[in-house]
Parts: sequence; structure tokens; C-alpha cells
Amino acid sequence: MEIKLKQIESVTEEKAKFIEDQANRLLAFTMESRAMLSKEAHTTLNWLFAVIVGSSGYVLSLFETPDNVKWWIIVPLLLVGTVSAIQAALIFHDAMRTMPVLPMGNEPKNLLTDATMQYDMEWIRISETASLQERIDKARDHNARVGDAINRARWTLTVLPAVGLVVAIIWRCFISV
Repeated sequence: MEIKLKQIESVTEEKAKFIEDQANRLLAFTMESRAMLSKEAHTTLNWLFAVIVGSSGYVLSLFETPDNVKWWIIVPLLLVGTVSAIQAALIFHDAMRTMPVLPMGNEPKNLLTDATMQYDMEWIRISETASLQERIDKARDHNARVGDAINRARWTLTVLPAVGLVVAIIWRCFISV
């Protein structure tokens, strides 16, 4: 990352330490948020699986009496189960795939170099803080993608019963007449 600082000589060690500490705190918060969002994604996926299993099981039980198949119930349940399965696949793809975990710091082999030792401590700290910004940006983008997937799945879980009910009523009143 490019440092957008025109007067690097104005950075004292005290300022560099403050900036570095703030960046470390933000990265730690962002990584904690990542862990919390991962738990939320798992919980949401469990709810989706419950809907899928419940609707599938009920549909199968309705076929036990083939002479009296209730399509006005089966079709909405298939819709609910299918949409839930699609959301489960999306939440898995967007929120639960294994992603590289960002390191909180830098490896000594990258810092203990002749090139690094040419610079003052303030410059090294600012350079490392710029590296922290890249990690913060990547973690923030990941968290936003996971949060969007969770919100989309929960929105679906919220409206799906109403959609299923409307489809059942329309099927019962107009199609299976």
C-alpha cells in the first residue's frame, strides 16, 4: 500500500506508535467480527437445513396416500424447500468457504533485513501500519460479504412462509378446482 504522507519527517515515534496501536486495535476488532459472523452463518445455515428437512419430510408423507395427493400443499412446500436449499448453497459459498486467515503481524524474516535496518523506527512503524491497512481492508470486505449472505438468508427465512401460504391459497382456489 502506498503511504499518502508528504512529510514523513513530521512523523515522530510517538505518533507512529499511536497510529500503529490504533491500526492493531481495528484489525483485532475486525477479526473478532469475522469469528462472530462465522458463528452467525452456521446458525443461519442450521435454520435453513431445518426448513429443508421439514418441508421435504412433509412432502414425502403426503405421497403416502397416492389416491389423495394434495398438490395445493405439496407445491408450496417444494417451493419453500427449494428456495431454502438455494439460500443454503449461497450462504455456504459466500460465508462459509474456508478463506485464508490474515496474520495479525509480520514475520521476522521480512523485517530483519538489511534494507529494513536502513530506516528509522518511525518509518518502519509507518510502513508496517500501511501493511496493516491492507489486512484491515481485506478482512472488512470479507465481513461485508458474509454479513450480506447472512442477511439475505434471514430475509428469505422471514418471507418464505408468507410466500408459501400465498402459493397454497392460489393453488387451492384457482388451480386445483
